[in-house]
Amino acid sequence: LRALVVYDEQYACEYTGSILDRIGLPYDLANSGQQALQLIVKAEQKKKAYQICFLDWKMPDMDGIEVTRKIRSMCGDEALIIIVSAYDVSEVEDAAREAGANLFISKPLFQSTVFDLLLSISGSSAAVKKQQGTEHYDFTGHRVLVAEDNELNWEVAMELLSDLGLELEWAENGQICVEKFQQSPVGYYDAVLMDLRMPVMTGFEA
Repeated sequence: LRALVVYDEQYACEYTGSILDRIGLPYDLANSGQQALQLIVKAEQKKKAYQICFLDWKMPDMDGIEVTRKIRSMCGDEALIIIVSAYDVSEVEDAAREAGANLFISKPLFQSTVFDLLLSISGSSAAVKKQQGTEHYDFTGHRVLVAEDNELNWEVAMELLSDLGLELEWAENGQICVEKFQQSPVGYYDAVLMDLRMPVMTGFEA
């Protein structure tokens, strides 16, 4: 399988790319709908078509629905097109499906969501290959305090770290982080993950 990731935000592109790297899915990145269409043309010419396209719904030059419509007109129904959005897509879902979108995923995009999706489209014959010597981390019974004022970043941290068995607690700013730490018994937290820029009290001050 090969994937195309289309977001107008560079951070979102790189974040999704990091997920696909860990899963082992080859991909290309595009920062606009126009660039995505150019990559699709090149891929078709090289006989290396994309089987999966992750499209941001809201982009300035061409939104995900319009890109979907153009991909379908160029490539037919071969590729699986997934609309990714932080917004409620219910109002445009019918239009997106009519344009040719197959699935809808909410941001933030999690590795487990993408992995389960790939298994489901690969069919029951899909085999999960475990590399020899790969370390398995299990931090069950360990507690981490996460100081982070951005709720989206907290959700991402919780999704990634809870898979390792960690028990997480959230502090919305540096002041709350210090208070939680001071009020806890000695050794209650095994680690503190500290954001640097937070309101009330910064990570440095905390």
